[in-house]
Amino acid sequence: VGSMDDEHTITLNSSLPADTYTLKYEDKNGENSLSVGLWNLFADSIFEPVVQLGEEFEQIECCNCTASLKGDMVTLSEIPPFGFALFTVKRR
Repeated sequence: VGSMDDEHTITLNSSLPADTYTLKYEDKNGENSLSVGLWNLFADSIFEPVVQLGEEFEQIECCNCTASLKGDMVTLSEIPPFGFALFTVKRR
């Protein structure tokens, strides 16, 4: 729900208003990869957050979640209350 910086956007699919969420977001750009961590600091789950990366990637590796990668869009599985999701996407 809103732009995290000039390159990445996160969209949350939920019935709760966006301003009720506390979502911590960190990323690290490598030469051929981008690693992203999302922390849900709220008492409700975040269902299927979508991260728009701003460029296309070809592979994804996940920790504590499942994810699908399509071009520059990553759709994650549910992030439970006070949970987290980590992923790394790789360029060609």
